[in-house]
Amino acid sequence: ETVGVDREAPGETADGNDDDGAGYLGRATTELGGGGLVSLFTVGGGYGQDGPGSLTGNFYFTGIPAGGELSTNLEATDGGAIVLQMDGDDVVGVDGDGHVVFRLEIVD
Repeated sequence: ETVGVDREAPGETADGNDDDGAGYLGRATTELGGGGLVSLFTVGGGYGQDGPGSLTGNFYFTGIPAGGELSTNLEATDGGAIVLQMDGDDVVGVDGDGHVVFRLEIVD
């Protein structure tokens, strides 16, 4: 990815990529049809003596220690090993130089 006008390396063709934006060089958003992320899960349960209640689903990332990091086998081109950290509700990949090299977030 390049900043600004799409450029190509010798022997390649520029593809017209124009997804540059403030604070990032490229971005991809994936949508799931038919109900979004919730369609990948089944929510259910048994009701007590007082009858049906309500079910509320929440999606969030888990597995990364609070205030800590999770090692990976990923490496940045110029920053070394990438670890995963939490930034609010987002998971960020941070290289050895402290640069955020990617961000994962669940959006509505």
